[in-house]
Amino acid sequence: MARKPGEIYLGLKGQEILLPAYGGRKITPKPIEILREQVTVSGALASDLIGVRPAWTISYQELYGPEVEALLDLYDLHRTLNLIIVDRHGNAKEYDVILRPISLTRETIRDDWEWSGVTLELEATKCYR
Repeated sequence: MARKPGEIYLGLKGQEILLPAYGGRKITPKPIEILREQVTVSGALASDLIGVRPAWTISYQELYGPEVEALLDLYDLHRTLNLIIVDRHGNAKEYDVILRPISLTRETIRDDWEWSGVTLELEATKCYR
């Protein structure tokens, strides 16, 4: 399957769904440092970087009901998911991730349910140094 730059997929491996690109989507990388820290006898803090675990926040200003329901269904699986991010050159990178509880701000009713302030928090299950 040919993937286009900027596409983001999420789901069980081999069953990923394309996340909507509309709705003011914003993806923010939020790497998490895994550190071993210890206070020395002199009171100084010694730190050793073990690794960096990738994490992301994907937020939407608004989404329609079917897309929100699909995301909630993914969360309800309570399983490790596969995240595919296609960079600007069309290269896809895959990560095993945990989807944290989805934040939904409010809903309005029009032709379809409309949600605003939808936020996904994703955290890779592996560290990369």
